[in-house]
Amino acid sequence: MAVVAVSVFCLTAQSQTLLPNTMITGTQIRVARALLQLTLGELARQAKVGTDTVRRAERSAHLPRIYPEKLLAIQQVLEAGGCVFSDDGETVRRQRGTTE
Repeated sequence: MAVVAVSVFCLTAQSQTLLPNTMITGTQIRVARALLQLTLGELARQAKVGTDTVRRAERSAHLPRIYPEKLLAIQQVLEAGGCVFSDDGETVRRQRGTTE
């Protein structure tokens, strides 16, 4: 069974970047990084953000207080690795068929 994701996008006034309406939480970032067995530095490098940015994002139980573009970059790396995030802000799972 395939996983289908539908996102609604909004345009930020400052950056003119399309961002999904639902962003992931710091808890979800920590769990997803562990599922993918990525170090903090590996995630930061792949997302092209600083390690302090990832660390700051992971400390938040809710929506991290980092630039939305950086949060989106982190989210995209984790999703590319096969993580699927729920809208409840708590659940993360690996997509079926994703190999380690």
